[in-house]
Amino acid sequence: MMNFDNLDPELSLEDIQQVEKELDLKFPQVLIDHYLKWNGGFPDHCIYQHDDERNQVCIEQGLPLKTDNKKHTTAQTAYRDLQKRNVPAKYFPFGIDTCGAYFLVDLSDPNHAIYFYQTDITPPKLEACLRPLDAGFKDFWQRLGPDID
Repeated sequence: MMNFDNLDPELSLEDIQQVEKELDLKFPQVLIDHYLKWNGGFPDHCIYQHDDERNQVCIEQGLPLKTDNKKHTTAQTAYRDLQKRNVPAKYFPFGIDTCGAYFLVDLSDPNHAIYFYQTDITPPKLEACLRPLDAGFKDFWQRLGPDID
């Protein structure tokens, strides 16, 4: 079972609906359920093996929707950052790796497909930065393995 450490304050359904309204988005139920249970934090399993050892990625931290901690980047802030980079509005950031690359969920996809968005690629062309991880949102969390370092 997946667990997170160092969570941000618990959210209510009203908190989530307020974020949806502020960003003019509609979250799928699977994302709402996730944020009601875990608002940010560090997952106890973080390695996602894409298709071979070279393609593993590590989700260092879940992005909270809201927080009282000024040092934490929220999913809202990350979403606005992605909008400035011309990333389509259907991609919502829910986590980051150790280098600040984003994990995104496709809000328009019925399976809630997950993508890895590398922020260090120059020039930042969407097709070069965005990599599908061949998992839906719920499946992504179930497929994470422990960090062996």
